[in-house]
Amino acid sequence: MRAARTVMREAAAEALTLARASAPSRSGRLARSLKTKPIWRNAKGEAGFHFTSNHPAARILEMGGRVVPRSVSLLAVPLRGQTVWPRHSGGRHIVIKARSGRLYLFAARPRDGGYPLWELRRSVDIQARPYLRPAVRRVTARILRDLPSAVIKA
Repeated sequence: MRAARTVMREAAAEALTLARASAPSRSGRLARSLKTKPIWRNAKGEAGFHFTSNHPAARILEMGGRVVPRSVSLLAVPLRGQTVWPRHSGGRHIVIKARSGRLYLFAARPRDGGYPLWELRRSVDIQARPYLRPAVRRVTARILRDLPSAVIKA
């Protein structure tokens, strides 16, 4: 049994390394928030591990889905490589409705230019960018290869 736990612990560590390496990163917070937790006995009598994360976007990045605003009426989607959000940019902003019906947020200061900085939307669809599932898939093959021999040796 000890050998089986060692195989599972090593597999969990390898899966965590693979998931952290392939996680979408802008700041690295998502990769740092990933942890594995071993499960030695669950309701079905199985052993394994699962991933945990306290990052708010971990699930939506892995599975994809729709993002809707909670505390505001519209989401600001950055345009042209904008890295600062409207509430952090300082100053005033102007909302302009285009002929297409879309809402755009412009900076009220002339030095920022005459182009829109953000598009305002009611919701945004995020495509799935799996980083956990491929890591688990790669490690599953190792577990199926090493676990039977570890159990037999014990």
